[in-house]
Amino acid sequence: MKAGFQYLVNPLIGCKPDVLKEIENRFSVDPEYRVKYSRSKILSRVLHELARFDLIRYRTIRHRASLAVPPVFIIGHWRSGTSFLHNLLCRAYPAAYTTTYHAAFPNNLFAFKGLVKFFMWVFMPRMRPTDAMKMHPDLPQEEELALGQERFFSFYYWFYFPRQAKNLADEFMYLDDPQSMRSKKFQQHYMEYIRRCQLNTRGEVFISKNPANTARIAVLIDRFPDARFIYLKRDPYETLQSSMIFFKSLLKGISLQDYEEREVDRFILGNYKRMIGAYLEKKNLIPSDQLIELSYEELTKHPAQVIPAVTERLDLGVKANLSEVQDYMAASRDFPSRKYRFSNNFIKEVNNTLEDLIERQGYRVRNTHLGEQMKT
Repeated sequence: MKAGFQYLVNPLIGCKPDVLKEIENRFSVDPEYRVKYSRSKILSRVLHELARFDLIRYRTIRHRASLAVPPVFIIGHWRSGTSFLHNLLCRAYPAAYTTTYHAAFPNNLFAFKGLVKFFMWVFMPRMRPTDAMKMHPDLPQEEELALGQERFFSFYYWFYFPRQAKNLADEFMYLDDPQSMRSKKFQQHYMEYIRRCQLNTRGEVFISKNPANTARIAVLIDRFPDARFIYLKRDPYETLQSSMIFFKSLLKGISLQDYEEREVDRFILGNYKRMIGAYLEKKNLIPSDQLIELSYEELTKHPAQVIPAVTERLDLGVKANLSEVQDYMAASRDFPSRKYRFSNNFIKEVNNTLEDLIERQGYRVRNTHLGEQMKT
């Protein structure tokens, strides 16, 4: 299908020029998207000139960042409740985190930030188009986009080049060997990135929400041996259908290539299997007292009970402010939830691909004729 544009530019406007150069060397922009890409490239050059002052400023304040408190990594497949948990925990602690502004413009954090953020606020939607979640430059966001704006390293390049989705997952998501050069560069980059998050939000506890990290356990625990991990799971049928809807809506606005929707669905299904399988294989590398596993169903039904228990188990040595959490939960109470209907073909395809993973995560395998009943 041809992606219909919703924006005049692409998120690549926040990239450094050397990252864009690498992207141009590696991927092709389809002809009908070249004007949009050219606009993005021009703005990227302007922002890069401002970023020169950012680097000067950062060098003068870098020493203020402290990594004394273990980081917290929220992981799990997309659409599993990771954003909700991230928002809750960022209110519970004096948190350092990636903001929406930081995710888009990580190279312009400390100089001219007010100017760039003003234009971002003017042009950005107030609700996320894909699921109506509130948007604001200062709200918590995941960091995969930002990582790819600073260095040529991000699985999220597949948003722009969906025909290369699997190759990008192979290269940037599945890091199994902590000693490889690629993994070492990632670890070094991540450390510097956390410092910038701390200085930007003036937080003490770095709280990460990045589903792509679900397949990077070995590399993360090697670099951050005291890190805490919170893994969120959700009914796989709901997770996959929600992911397919979400990502295809996102691609329509920012992709730089034509793509087939059916191929996107197949990639999401196959990547789910590989990603969750990687987590189940590697989670034993995390000390048991540093890993918390939650279900989306439990979190969304009983957040007032779950969050205090989570903060206690995290044992970060930093007092949690649960009143902030309660205010956010009250404001989120009326957030609309999607009702899912699964076709027989969808159920059959999920069952054929994921039957063992569905049961290993504690969910029931649905019957193709009676979608809500257990398979017999």
